[in-house]
Amino acid sequence: MAGILALIAALGMIIGIVTMIKPIAKIKIPTRLRALQVFVVSIILGSIAGALAPDTKHNTASNTSPVLAASDTEAPEASNQIVLPDDELLLIQIVNTAKSAYSDAANDMAKGGVRAQRRADICQNLPSLQVNGWIGRITELGSNSEGKGVLSVEIHDNITVGTWNNALSDINSNTLIDPTSDLFQQAVALSDGDLVEFSGSFQNGDADCLAEKSMSQAGSINDPEFTFRFKSIRKL
Repeated sequence: MAGILALIAALGMIIGIVTMIKPIAKIKIPTRLRALQVFVVSIILGSIAGALAPDTKHNTASNTSPVLAASDTEAPEASNQIVLPDDELLLIQIVNTAKSAYSDAANDMAKGGVRAQRRADICQNLPSLQVNGWIGRITELGSNSEGKGVLSVEIHDNITVGTWNNALSDINSNTLIDPTSDLFQQAVALSDGDLVEFSGSFQNGDADCLAEKSMSQAGSINDPEFTFRFKSIRKL
């Protein structure tokens, strides 16, 4: 529609200008005044055509969707985006680098070397066992036979931090959540899959620098479950 109006307007302007300069007998426009009227109407039609034309720039902007936080160790920043703390990103990067190297290792000896290197990288680069404001998704929210809270949070694909799920394993770790604590009340208000911000502390571990629950070397590398004592947690 806008294109037709623009074409009519252009033809009218040409006819009006030419007729005002020199009357054309073949076109039934008897006076220069009539030509002026045609010219003015053509301008109006051109304005209408312009208003009806689609605003390409506006449509492109409205179709741009915001980017959400970091699936791969990259954390975008914006009102609808989430930024992972530097120390969390660093641990994710170290673990993922080790996964890749483990997969490419030629033999079991080389695979063992990958785990030893990951341990060294974590010990040398992770600034503290204490962490604040880390981001992840809840993958386990339950209790043990004594009613103490069991909680696990995935900070990246197949990288989890969480409590033990039984009192025997937890004897020296004290990660299970006391039902009388404020932390327990924070946790029971959450659901599996919730995106959360949490704080707490890791524990030292001989094989991986951070205490890790896997029973095998392959599990430790490919699907690490780091033992974690939560201090606070909230839904984002």
